[in-house]
Amino acid sequence: MSSARYIRWLYGSSAAWCIAGALPLLLSWQALPEPMASHWGIRGEPNGSLPKLALLGIHVGCVLLPALLLRPSASRDVRAVAAIGLGTVSFAGALTLALSASGVWLNRGHARWQEAGSLNATLVLATLLLAGLSGAGAFALARRAWPPLGPVPSGATEPLPLSRDERAFWSGSARNRWQLLLLAYLAAQAGAFMFMLGRTAALAAVLTHVLAVVAVEAFSALAVSVDERALTIRYGHLGLFRQRVPLERVAAASAFELVPMEHGGWGYRGNLRWLNRAAVVVRRGAALRLDLAGGKRLSITVDDADTAARLISAFVGRRGQPAASSGTRPNDASAAR
Repeated sequence: MSSARYIRWLYGSSAAWCIAGALPLLLSWQALPEPMASHWGIRGEPNGSLPKLALLGIHVGCVLLPALLLRPSASRDVRAVAAIGLGTVSFAGALTLALSASGVWLNRGHARWQEAGSLNATLVLATLLLAGLSGAGAFALARRAWPPLGPVPSGATEPLPLSRDERAFWSGSARNRWQLLLLAYLAAQAGAFMFMLGRTAALAAVLTHVLAVVAVEAFSALAVSVDERALTIRYGHLGLFRQRVPLERVAAASAFELVPMEHGGWGYRGNLRWLNRAAVVVRRGAALRLDLAGGKRLSITVDDADTAARLISAFVGRRGQPAASSGTRPNDASAAR
């Protein structure tokens, strides 16, 4: 199916979800307090409020934003984002509808937002289940309408002049200083919650922040290395998480300028198994593209990507060359920066 048809489906479904999410508020407008309860504590009691008009705008924005971000550009194949785009919009739309309906149900008929009904675990689970089923269903349908990408043409660059008996090694990195500011903010906020919230709520908030800090830190810096056996990615400043791509799986390598939003944003985007595409995105700029066996493609933001691509191309190109004789001592030829 074409890009134009995907865009029609994307915007059409987002508009339908916007209307569905706004209807509970609009139909019960006169029966709702102003402002109305919009936030509940861990025990289910209302502890925050927003004007009705602000809530309406938030509901609409939560559905429209994914649709705008996941619109395909000229450099992005529609099949690589169709399932993710429609699945995300459906998840956000169903979540918005459920939150809108539950908020109306808990606020309706009360004169003040403090009198709103209590939020219980059953309602929360039902909301998440509805959103999850809607997103998964839209994802599955879109995968049938826009099948994953097949084999892609090679984008190999000119290999380094590397003989069969030479050894070489390359290493590079990529960093995002803005993510460090986000890490500092999350750490400060977690500390504040420890003093502001009760014991149980503070523990839940701190654990959530710890998970967020680990995820952000993992994609605030990358260290990438290449030798004759594999490309290795170390995530984060400590390199606690590693990913290894054997060079026997690589068909070609090239360097290009990566734009994060053309790959779905920052972090690990896509899925090699389901979408045949994945990108490790730390920042905008120089990136290494690996065309893998089976028509898959992995993109990695890293400095000096051109040298990495040329070295990998050299390793790939000499697979068919005869091995050096046993009496020849290999030379070390380092391409490391």
